[in-house]
Amino acid sequence: MSISDRYIARIGVLSGVILLDAMLTMSSASATTYYTYSYTGPNFTVVSGAYTTSDNISGSVTLTQPLGDSFSGPISSILYAFSFSDGVQKISSSTTGVYLFPGEDYFGTGLTGLITSWAFEMNIAGPAPQSYIATTNGDDIVETDSGASGAYVLKLGNWSSATTTTTTPLPAALPLFATGLGAMGLLSWRRKRKAAASIAAA
Repeated sequence: MSISDRYIARIGVLSGVILLDAMLTMSSASATTYYTYSYTGPNFTVVSGAYTTSDNISGSVTLTQPLGDSFSGPISSILYAFSFSDGVQKISSSTTGVYLFPGEDYFGTGLTGLITSWAFEMNIAGPAPQSYIATTNGDDIVETDSGASGAYVLKLGNWSSATTTTTTPLPAALPLFATGLGAMGLLSWRRKRKAAASIAAA
């Protein structure tokens, strides 16, 4: 390897180290923490169609900040995702046509931050009758889009304390960094191959 090749290689390695350090710092700074509250409802007592008295509503809401103590109000501004199942259907924030019923995104907490009151209804847009899953601190009620299946129960369900999840997004510079390393490796391989060919021809 010539002096110029060594100089280029050292510059490349140093640049890679600096870039990697900057990426790791940026990645750490942009990490996001989410707060997930999970719900388990009582078994349905009145059922029709596909539902049975062994079915119930269960699911979770994931927020960008905790509800905290003595919270009361809508959560739409801090709602990141949700997912609920009733034993027959599943409705989540990624379901096509899903929307929250107006005013049905209310939560209240007690002095310890536990959810004590709520009204959360998820609907799938379409001609009536629509699919929906609704839970409040007094009853759970569901219905499928055919309207032939439904269920409800007049009892309280339970919410768990918030669990936290921290995600670290892939830095935008990482693909570029990987491409640069690959290009450096290819360049080194081509130089070695060219040098070997020159020796063989001599």
